[in-house]
Amino acid sequence: MNTFDTEKLEQLSLKDLRVMREVALIGSASGAATRLGLSQGTISKTIRRVEDLVGSPLFSRSQVGMQTTQDGQLLIQYINAIFDGFDFASNRIERIRNPGSISLNIGMHVGPSGYFHSTILSRLSEKFPLQAGCKYGSQHEILDDLSNGVIDVFLGDVTNVVSPEFTVVPFFDDQLCLVLSRSIPPFGDTIPTSLLSRTWVLPDNGPELRQVLEDIIRSHGYEKPLQTIVTSNDSLVYLLCATMGMPTIWPFNLSSIAASLPIYPTDILVPGTELRYGAAFRKQHKLASAFFDVMIDIQSTPEISRIQNSQL
Repeated sequence: MNTFDTEKLEQLSLKDLRVMREVALIGSASGAATRLGLSQGTISKTIRRVEDLVGSPLFSRSQVGMQTTQDGQLLIQYINAIFDGFDFASNRIERIRNPGSISLNIGMHVGPSGYFHSTILSRLSEKFPLQAGCKYGSQHEILDDLSNGVIDVFLGDVTNVVSPEFTVVPFFDDQLCLVLSRSIPPFGDTIPTSLLSRTWVLPDNGPELRQVLEDIIRSHGYEKPLQTIVTSNDSLVYLLCATMGMPTIWPFNLSSIAASLPIYPTDILVPGTELRYGAAFRKQHKLASAFFDVMIDIQSTPEISRIQNSQL
């Protein structure tokens, strides 16, 4: 299917579009069901109905999740364009309703970042009215968006952010570690075989992370191929909640302070994954001075101070 039959696509509801978008994003019908508050049966029926409508399989299914086919990728591009239009219209309407408000978008690379995201917005909103949004993605994508003005603030690993056009405010040093759902009992420094054989869900940080993880697993005596689902940072927590037992990799300190999430960090650190967590923004941004003041304030919060004074 190189083009879409517009008349057929017009038969899709907004609910259908949201379901297909979430399944493609998360790579799991159960994860999409959790995020949308629907049953897994409803998700599966929607996928089958849409595939029947367009006359083509849109997902390939395997033990490690669901990936979009070539036709599925075309459909998701079509759906994303629709939702981008909705977002644009919503922002225009909001500007009409609140002409004095300022649009602000924060891009996030390393999760969980919710604490800092909400803190930044809260402190900036004390200075002026905001229309706030966020975007998750790989570090490369988010930094490109920062350069192009799509987002206003980058939040994540600033270790290699050295562009003269950016102001960088580091918060603390961190390192990736093995992170588990709270449904899995704690263990020592040896990963149980029962855990090694599970499907792991990994952030989209590149193939190097998978290779390092496979080396760790082999060092624990497990020689079978690693089964993984690679997804965006914002989808990791939904998959963890939906499956109740997928291991993952996340920053140790960020996981430690994310008490509201159903996860906990272990003492097993991933070699060669040191990062510096912080924020970056364009020096020429009209709110650069306000951004800088807020980031410096965040550096002195109790959570940051505790991390800076502790050791991994």
